[in-house]
Order: sequence, then C-alpha cells, then structure tokens
Amino acid sequence: MTTPPALYPSHCHGLSPTLGRWCPLRAVDVFALREVAEYEGQGIYFHLNHPIKWVRLTGIIVAMDEFYSRVCITIDDGSGATIEATCLAPPRPEATATVAAIVVSTERPADDAMVSPDGPKLRGVDIGKVVKVKGGIREFRGVRQLAMKAISILGDTRAEVGAWREGVRFREEVLRVPWVVTAEEERRCREEAEGERWRVEEEERRKRRRERRAKREKDGDEGGKERKSRVEKENAEARAEAKAEEDAEVIKARSEKEKKAREEREKARRARAIQRLVSSRPDGAGKYAALGF
Repeated sequence: MTTPPALYPSHCHGLSPTLGRWCPLRAVDVFALREVAEYEGQGIYFHLNHPIKWVRLTGIIVAMDEFYSRVCITIDDGSGATIEATCLAPPRPEATATVAAIVVSTERPADDAMVSPDGPKLRGVDIGKVVKVKGGIREFRGVRQLAMKAISILGDTRAEVGAWREGVRFREEVLRVPWVVTAEEERRCREEAEGERWRVEEEERRKRRRERRAKREKDGDEGGKERKSRVEKENAEARAEAKAEEDAEVIKARSEKEKKAREEREKARRARAIQRLVSSRPDGAGKYAALGF
C-alpha cells in the first residue's frame, strides 16, 4: 500500500492549486477523497496532499426530490457512482386566496421564486437535464453530498464534452502528482501567517478593551460612580495641595523680597542719620573718618 505524501501546514494552503478553485471532479473522486482529523468540520478533504474544498461535477439528473425544506438532486456522471447535491428549497409563496376567490394561474413563477436561499437558481432544473453543479463537500448520515452553491443546465453536447475534457485535464495535470512547496515558500508563508495571526490577536485585544470600556460606561452602577467620585475627589485634593504649595512658595518669595527691601531701607536710613551727625559736628570729622563714616 502506497503511503500518501505528507501534508503541508495550513499556512501554505494559499499556494495550493486546488483549494481556492472549483475542482472538476467525478462522483467517484469525491467519495475517494481522504479525510484528515485535523481538518474535520472544515469541509476540507485531500487527494494525495492536495487540499480540496470546492467541487464541480457534470452529469445527468436521474432523481429530484424535496423533503425537510431541502431540494435533493441525484446526479449520474458516468463514473460508476451517483452523488446527491442538496440546497435549501426556494421559499413558497404565501397562500392568500379565499375559497370564494380561487383563481387557477397559468403563469410561470418568477425567476426569483425559483432561487434557493443557498444560491442555486432552480428554474428549468429537472430529471433528464445535463447540469454542471458547483458546491462544497458535506456529509449527511455518513454519506458524502454536495452542498450546492450554483447549478447550470448545459445547452448542448459540445458544452458537456468540454466540461468532461476539463475534468480529465485537471486530473492529469494537477491531481496525478503530489503538490510540492519549496522550503523558501514554506518559510515565507509561515512568516506571513504569524504576522497575520499577530494582527488578528491584536485586533481581538483592542476589541475586548473597547467592549469592556463600553460596558463600564453603559453599566454606570453605584460602585462605578463611587470609584469615579473617589478619583475625582483625590484629583481635587491633589490639585489643592499643589496650589497650596505654589501659594506658599509665592508667599515665601514675597516675604524674602520684602525683608530684603526693609534691610535696604534700614541701611539707607542709618547712613543718612550718620551723615547728619557728622555734618552737625565738624570738630569730630577726623574721629568719624577714622571710624569709617
């Protein structure tokens, strides 16, 4: 038994030739895809090491049913297996007519009345039509199905043959050989993934901070009001203390200035008094000069 090639990490999937496209497969190919526990629930399956999520099938409708508000189409693509493609049933028009006003309408329903909420336009889709179906892979009661996203009716044999040839070419050119990623490509993808992961985590942290801030503002409970009042009081006290210290410094500076001015005035007054004394006693001028006056 051949061992399947090793799978590349999910951060390399952006380089995959299969994951980001509609893969033209057959029903037997869908059933043969390998499921990996790491990707369980993500709708990703593997052929060799090719990750596959979106599938396109071409075949003839052999059965068409509706149950539990879902449309189920069985497709036979000649590969030896049939596969079901499902989608939500188009909404039914509300019954508003009364018994006295029942009118049998021969008009065809509008195009928008035949559109599934999942996307497929079901007008003209019926048993015997050759169709091209696009969808993801899902499982229902252990059986794989296609979750339809689009369906189109092939108008002629040429379109049908072209779709089948495209599937053959895809299997030969892409699926036949394993997917290869170089060490340099893997390193670059890992760095990009780590940067993107950091950006997402940072955005989540910012979002949580915004939510907590909005919750605090919205709650406005008594505890929050008390804390706010206490903070405002502490801020007011701090401002008052700072103002008192500033005023004390101003008063101190003013007092020192006034003290210095008084000393200057006292010195000048004493000088004038001594000068008058010297002027009034000329006989003692020599004595006063010796004393420094």
